[in-house]
Amino acid sequence: MSRSENRINKSLFYLFIGVGIFLRTFKLGENPLWADEAFTQYWSKSIIEGEWRWLWEIDFNPPLYYIAQSPFSYFLSDFFSNEISARIPSLIFEFIFIFLAYKFLKSKTKNNFPQIFLMLWMVSPAAIEAARTGRGYTLLLLFSFLAWRKIKRVLETTDIKKNMQTTDIKNKIIFIISTTGMLYTHYYGFLILGGLFLYSFSIKKTKAFLVSLIPTILLFLPWLPKFLIQLNRGNEMI
Repeated sequence: MSRSENRINKSLFYLFIGVGIFLRTFKLGENPLWADEAFTQYWSKSIIEGEWRWLWEIDFNPPLYYIAQSPFSYFLSDFFSNEISARIPSLIFEFIFIFLAYKFLKSKTKNNFPQIFLMLWMVSPAAIEAARTGRGYTLLLLFSFLAWRKIKRVLETTDIKKNMQTTDIKNKIIFIISTTGMLYTHYYGFLILGGLFLYSFSIKKTKAFLVSLIPTILLFLPWLPKFLIQLNRGNEMI
């Protein structure tokens, strides 16, 4: 590739990044909060104000995103509109995902695929909509990506002995944090765990996957009674 072609490719790359950032932030605070966003904003503020204890009996969502958004909703609302303070966390979590995904792809391939991924992602209507929505979708995406990355490494190293033990423990810890974060962010996390199970089945490492999942199940148990309350309330509403 000539120097001029390389310069053009870099210019296009940065252009797509700029366009993607613009599409995510342009008039971010002008569209009013829709129902779920307003609910999330209100209860995120209430967590800091100590008025949240009965939230879990009327809502069908786990608590982590409310907790993550609470500092933004409570403190930034003094400087920005409710719309902006409610949506900034989604943007932050998506940008962290983009950085990690791009870094991962760069480490795995020497072709232009990482740049193509980033360019397409930055102008994807679905990705833009999720990033501009004050809900937990991008945090779920971030945890899901980390969980997939780490369980892939854990399963790959189950047959490798002591020289990989330290790295394996680190990967397992990050996997546990990621999968627990998924379940405490959105109940779609159960579907993602189902996908990871199918992946482990496809490479004949189901037992190792299930063993790695035990700490996540134990960490979710304290929330299980509230989840059952939410489930019963959802059935009543249906």
